[in-house]
Amino acid sequence: MRLMLAFVAAVASPVAASPESEISAANSRWTDAVAKKDMAAVEAIVAPGFRLTSGDAKDAIQRAAWLANLSKLQIAAYKIEITDLEVHGDTAISTVSGSWDVALGNKKWSDKFQLLDIWVRGPSGWQVVRRHITGE
Repeated sequence: MRLMLAFVAAVASPVAASPESEISAANSRWTDAVAKKDMAAVEAIVAPGFRLTSGDAKDAIQRAAWLANLSKLQIAAYKIEITDLEVHGDTAISTVSGSWDVALGNKKWSDKFQLLDIWVRGPSGWQVVRRHITGE
């Protein structure tokens, strides 16, 4: 009987998700939130110290400016796929391929790009602290 109870308890116990699956799920939530312009959901995933860099990384867009720019975009299509993920304790680096069709006023972009995201696990889960973008 004890063996049966131990088996039932082991099977019923929730299995902790791997960091890789947690980051993949957070990335999916972020992608959906950006596509739908759900700014509250985006803000939950983008850490307070978030910065976006591009090119030679000399200029950085701070979180507030990035969020303001995102809120102004008209997003027709947005696709993101993690192509590589390394987890090092409470820090992770993801390599991402993406594309989007967006407009801002009369300007339209249809681009493919590569991203490097740095994730940090904190009390509220995984958040992105840095994103670097390059064109394809």
